[in-house]
Amino acid sequence: MLTALLALGTAFGLCCLVWVIYGWLVLGGARGSGVSVRLSAAGNGVKAEATLRALGWLAATGLLNARVEVTDDGLTEEGRARLLRAARGKPHILIRRPQPDSEHR
Repeated sequence: MLTALLALGTAFGLCCLVWVIYGWLVLGGARGSGVSVRLSAAGNGVKAEATLRALGWLAATGLLNARVEVTDDGLTEEGRARLLRAARGKPHILIRRPQPDSEHR
């Protein structure tokens, strides 16, 4: 039983390693190329927070090297606080307030 669990764990570990190496090879040319991700956030910011976590996971594995710009498109105070907590300590994440619309002036 222990041997089967060790074999299963080893197989799973190898699959994960192959997946990360494959991603690293496929995305190798995109590293350092100035990729920018723009994200619109509204309401309580739960969906935007989940997206930031997913992007953070990709960055932690080395598969993504991008600057993330989050635009406040109607966040509540709670939502803005949630995103500021999610971005704390991550200099590649920038949260912007909406710019006044210059067409209506």
